[in-house]
Parts: sequence; structure tokens; C-alpha cells
Amino acid sequence: MEICEAVTEKKQDAGKVRFKVLPEIPAAACIFHTGSYDTLHRSYAVLLQYIEGNGYEISGNIRESYIDGVWNKDSDAEWLTEIQIPVHRIENVR
Repeated sequence: MEICEAVTEKKQDAGKVRFKVLPEIPAAACIFHTGSYDTLHRSYAVLLQYIEGNGYEISGNIRESYIDGVWNKDSDAEWLTEIQIPVHRIENVR
């Protein structure tokens, strides 16, 4: 597992911190999760149900983008995470 955070510029690697550019995802099902990481599973359930119910299947590694968290918000109720699941449409779905 890799933990990623968006940055405005790529810098030199330092210790365990590595900078890299992630490949573009052609299509993804995404959801914004507000609140504690302890309840992320609820947003995953909604997103996975959408994927299954709308003729898609997962086609790559899932990404979590931590937009707001303990580093800039006083309450976990204000934390914001975007879940991105690469998908492609299943052929011949009825």
C-alpha cells in the first residue's frame, strides 16, 4: 500500500518520502467521504454497489485522496477524502 498526497511540485526524494507522478485513470467511479476514516467503509459500500449495479467492473488500483484531515481540521467531522476506483464498462451487460 502506498499513501499519497497531492503536491504542487515534484521535489527530491527524502528518506521514506518519494515523489512520483501517478498514471492517469481513463475512467473512475468516485465519491467524497466526509468524516472519520473509521467510517470509510460506508462510502466504499455505496461506491461498490454503484459500480456493480451500473455495468462496470474495477480495472485498477483504488486510490484515496486525503483532502482535509488532522493536519488542517480541528474535528474529524470536517475531514474530506476522495475515493477513486478505476473502472471500465462490462461488455454485453443487459
